[in-house]
Amino acid sequence: MSSTIGRKVQDQEIFRHARDTWGTLITRRPFASPVAAYLIVAGLYIGGRFLEGTVKAGDYLILRAGGDPIRPAVDPDYHLNVFWHSLSAIVLSMVVLTLFLKLMDVRPRAVLAPGPPSSVGFFTILYIFLTIIGAAAMAALAPLFNFEPAFPHPSTDGPWAFLGMMASSFEAGFTEEIFLVIIPVLLLRSIGQRWWVIVAVLTVLRISFHVYYGWPSLGLLVWAVGALVFFYFTRCGIALIIGHGLRNFLGTLSVLYGEELTTLAVLLLLLLVFVFRFFMRRTDFDPLRP
Repeated sequence: MSSTIGRKVQDQEIFRHARDTWGTLITRRPFASPVAAYLIVAGLYIGGRFLEGTVKAGDYLILRAGGDPIRPAVDPDYHLNVFWHSLSAIVLSMVVLTLFLKLMDVRPRAVLAPGPPSSVGFFTILYIFLTIIGAAAMAALAPLFNFEPAFPHPSTDGPWAFLGMMASSFEAGFTEEIFLVIIPVLLLRSIGQRWWVIVAVLTVLRISFHVYYGWPSLGLLVWAVGALVFFYFTRCGIALIIGHGLRNFLGTLSVLYGEELTTLAVLLLLLLVFVFRFFMRRTDFDPLRP
């Protein structure tokens, strides 16, 4: 009970600190803080190419043709291009996060890994299972709506194939979790937005570019809402980023090597849950302490 109360107080202190810093900055600007905050959230959504993905997803629903609408078009140098595109997106998202936290005067560890490594590992595995539950909910809804999109997969030949697919898998972990969870949550909470408003807005943004799955994409609400709740209770941004990337990579491996390998990987993850949980230790880490 005391640890829960301590976590809530710690959470309030982080957001209050960010709010005071942000308030000092925007009082020198000609617009109100809520307007500025939502403009930044919209900018992250557009700059992260999620709006483009939403438009392409809508086109796919109408035409029912083409490749994965949120991936680059297939060409002879597909994997090489994907590798450089994904690497650029990963680096850019980390730079934006670093600059934003510096601007807000919030220590990176406070919203990325506030606990010991064992707890970070434990939360990462838990988040992977949350993404799997979301995918399972969507798969369960697919037969009900008789809509199961099938995208043509590029060739897996060539030296860049594995690196390209791995980079592409982890790109979503960095860009989606940083641009649609970590920064927006910190920003919107700093101006006093209620949690239900934040969850509603960010859930719509997260689901929007996944609508090429049709009505079954509603199953992803479990994951979209769960990710925000997960971040609220853990503040472990690293778990969101790495967990999302690993889950995507498991999906890629299942395409390449079959579902048996994925099943084995899930069992291994389950084992790691117990391993990390066994070695977890209580910590009095204060994210605002110099």
